[in-house]
Amino acid sequence: MKKLNNPDLVSYIRPPSLARLVRGVETVCVLILSISFFAGASVRADIGEARELIAKKKWQEAVIALRSEVARDPHAIEVQVDLARSLIYLGRREEALNVLEGAIRREKGSKKAWLIQQSQVFSRIFVTNGTFQLYQDGLNLLQIQKYRQAREKFEKALLAEGSNVEILTRLGQAYLLDGDHDSAAEQLKLARRLNPYEPEIRLWLGRAMHLRGELAEALTELRSSKSELSQSEIAPIWVADALEASGQKNLALQTLQEDLRTNPMHVMSLVNEAKLKVQLAEHNSEMLWSARQDFQNALSRVSDYLNKNRSLSEGELGLEYPVEPKDFRDEIQSSLQKVQSKLDEIEGASKG
Repeated sequence: MKKLNNPDLVSYIRPPSLARLVRGVETVCVLILSISFFAGASVRADIGEARELIAKKKWQEAVIALRSEVARDPHAIEVQVDLARSLIYLGRREEALNVLEGAIRREKGSKKAWLIQQSQVFSRIFVTNGTFQLYQDGLNLLQIQKYRQAREKFEKALLAEGSNVEILTRLGQAYLLDGDHDSAAEQLKLARRLNPYEPEIRLWLGRAMHLRGELAEALTELRSSKSELSQSEIAPIWVADALEASGQKNLALQTLQEDLRTNPMHVMSLVNEAKLKVQLAEHNSEMLWSARQDFQNALSRVSDYLNKNRSLSEGELGLEYPVEPKDFRDEIQSSLQKVQSKLDEIEGASKG
């Protein structure tokens, strides 16, 4: 990637329906300079010189000085973050992330956790305002389910910042929701390679793999993300879908039941649980009665459910999965009527 001319790193701003704001690289670096826990009581003169180069935006010279310091002390993690920052200003994000990944592998405990946090921020920061605006336009289109137009915005943004994990993930989501599972998996695999610490990336990658028939790989990704997204409703539903597709319906039912014990207001989980019970019931009236109760509970909760902000439980890169209120209510009502008809048939047969 060519060197950028006077770039301004900008943080991304999410609409209210998405997760909380994330601080930009500038804010992170101010914090870095003030953390004496990592930096020690004194700062070497050559580190001071490197930071003077950073202050003057002489990024290439700063990279040379900082690399020399990293070679002297591979555990000087604040220096490595400065090095990553300078590389991002030069348009070399992937190289910057590799620097941080090497540090992450060497460190343990709180230092490792801190470095992972920096890596997550650096992987998703925007280098220019123009790219950020394209991304924001695409995100707005994604929110109103105009997936093809959203794809076009994200694809254009990716031409400018090809290793921006935020753009890659949103493009993968847009592809998936537009039905292009192969392209979705391709973008999300790249996003996961650049940032292996975001569970939402693995969640959407797992769904893309499932929909293109890679069930074993899908379950690995989905289960991993589910374990970290404890409040997510999409994660257990997609795990259950993959289990059902692989012939493990009882385990799929168990997955949904576990989610509902923790999150009883997950109405989509409740509806999916009821549907699985109907499939497993055959002529088992007890399980059909249980499914009927689930559909009734779902119908009583659906208004509150649709009015609340469901995406808040999905994490930083969460996306409210599209649910049309009228269609969802109609689906629940129709399923309830079908279960009642089956129960009536069983009752009639027993009387006969």
